[in-house]
Amino acid sequence: MDYDIHISTDIDINILKILKCINEQNLNIGRKGIAEMLTKYNIFLGEQEVRNYLLELQNKGLVEIRRGRGGTIITPKGIDYLRNL
Repeated sequence: MDYDIHISTDIDINILKILKCINEQNLNIGRKGIAEMLTKYNIFLGEQEVRNYLLELQNKGLVEIRRGRGGTIITPKGIDYLRNL
């Protein structure tokens, strides 16, 4: 596996942790839900800001953004990344 992925902020890592937790429960979550959960980490972002972070994570192969109400899921690569922090 290629672990030479640079995560730019703690926000990215917290988003990955949220997605991992949600996906382990076989649930889906969208940008609004992620933004709401980030407030538990004292991170206050709008949906558009969350979207920008998700797009960056998707470009790195760590998440998959689904269309419509499918939400966003963490990929196996994203799970491996968190495991190796």
